[in-house]
Amino acid sequence: VGAAVRAAQAQGVPLSGLPLQAYQAISAHFQADLYSVFDFSAALAKRSAFGGTGPEAVRQQIERAEAFL
Repeated sequence: VGAAVRAAQAQGVPLSGLPLQAYQAISAHFQADLYSVFDFSAALAKRSAFGGTGPEAVRQQIERAEAFL
């Protein structure tokens, strides 16, 4: 992670703007799917635990609150 941060800083780009080749120069384990971690909507949607802040969890909490009222 530190090497990726240094590379992004050196290029003046955010981690999401670092080209795949730069990531693969750090480690061959990096694949194109790594960019999915920078997708805010996808990350938020994964927060589906009861009481969580993901869209589905919030929708369920609203339904419970409305039923209570």
